[in-house]
Amino acid sequence: MECSAAVHASQESYPDHAIEEKLIKRFQLMDALRNKVKQNDNDSCLILETMKHIILLSTAILESQQQAHEMEQKLNDIKRKILCVLVILTLFYI
Repeated sequence: MECSAAVHASQESYPDHAIEEKLIKRFQLMDALRNKVKQNDNDSCLILETMKHIILLSTAILESQQQAHEMEQKLNDIKRKILCVLVILTLFYI
């Protein structure tokens, strides 16, 4: 019983351990990029341009998602109004 409890406990901590490893690798990558950009050579310029492009694309995606959300809300409002009109017409003809 104790052995199975220990195995179960180690399985539960595995995802946390995997997440920690990914975070450490992400921090290491960011540190390496930061150091490379400080060198101010051709590679660092390319890295900066790529990062700027990523930011522009990310901003465009966020704006598009916001617009899509607003359009969905407007569409739902229109559908509600149509449904109200249909209900009123139905009641009128009864």
